[in-house]
Amino acid sequence: MQSKTLTPARSLTGADLRHIYVVIPALNESQRIGSVIDGLHEQGLYNIVVVDDGSSDDTSVIAGEKKGVQVLTHIANLGPGASTMTGILFSVEQGAKYIATIDADQQSSPLDLVNLINGIHGTKIDLLIGSRFL
Repeated sequence: MQSKTLTPARSLTGADLRHIYVVIPALNESQRIGSVIDGLHEQGLYNIVVVDDGSSDDTSVIAGEKKGVQVLTHIANLGPGASTMTGILFSVEQGAKYIATIDADQQSSPLDLVNLINGIHGTKIDLLIGSRFL
């Protein structure tokens, strides 16, 4: 992580957002990755793991310039499933209590993650899956 001091917020239910990691698998998303990260920051989420899946653009550079972002890079394209698993395994190693994933292409709103966090915090739920199709 970058050495800048971050002040994480709390969700509406009081969940400490320092324990929440957000994994973003990304392939050639230089045009959108910055605004996705900014949207997460606006919701108080700063433990962000971008997994660059072999991009040929500046996805890693743009993501790496943002606060609270750790960029992991696959040297070859392995696909979104492998990128997601790379990010999840890294987040677990870092001590994440909760792990969320979001697409780099702006198909989901970062606010939706906060709603999911509020729905799972303080429960015994082990897995919560959100869908933009429901």
